[in-house]
Order: sequence, then structure tokens, then C-alpha cells
Amino acid sequence: MQRYTPIACSQHDQYLAWATLRQAIDVLYNDEAGQERSATGRIVDVFTQQDRTEWMILDSGERIRLDRIRRTSVH
Repeated sequence: MQRYTPIACSQHDQYLAWATLRQAIDVLYNDEAGQERSATGRIVDVFTQQDRTEWMILDSGERIRLDRIRRTSVH
């Protein structure tokens, strides 16, 4: 597993704001194998695991590690 690189607090706060406002977003990210992926949905949770990695869960159930996100945009 790739070592986690903490994201900026301001970006983390933005994800929490979008979750609170239930805004639909588009996310471009790299999966564990390094393949580029995209997802669309609403953020239902942003959390930190015991190993200190930070994640978001979309309403589709998709889990995305925050340091793998390359771009986000709001609908």
C-alpha cells in the first residue's frame, strides 16, 4: 500500500462543506493500482482510519482515499 500523504486542511474542510450541503461532485482520482478513475455523487462521509489515512464515501458506496484525488468539481 502506498504511504499516505496528508492533504491540506482547507481541502479537507471543502469536502466536509460539500457533504454538509449535499452537493453533487465529480471526482477524478487514482485507485490503488494507480489507474485513473472517475466518480460522481454526493459525499456521505469523510473520515480518518486508525492508520491515519483519510477517506470519503460517496452515496454510491464508493470509498476514495483523499490523497489519491487529482481533481474535484461541483455540479
